[in-house]
Amino acid sequence: MSSIERKWWFVMPVAGLSGMFMMLLAHHAGITPVEGASRYLLLMLCYAALYRGLSFIGWLGLLLVAPGLADKRLHKKLS
Repeated sequence: MSSIERKWWFVMPVAGLSGMFMMLLAHHAGITPVEGASRYLLLMLCYAALYRGLSFIGWLGLLLVAPGLADKRLHKKLS
C-alpha cells in the first residue's frame, strides 16, 4: 500500500465508490438481501476486489496528473 492510499481524501471516494458499485453488482446479481454468512462473505470479497481495483485506477490517475510527485518519492526511496 502506497502512502497516497493512506490519505483520507483518497480513501473516502474510493471506499464510497466501491460500496456503491458493490451494491449495484449485488442488486443485478440478485443477492442484495444479506441473509447468510455465504452472501455476506461474497459481498465483502466483491467490495475488497473493487476497492483494490479502484484504488489502483486512482493511483494511476494521480500519477498521470502529477508525475513529478511520484518521481520525487521514488528518488527519495532509492537514495
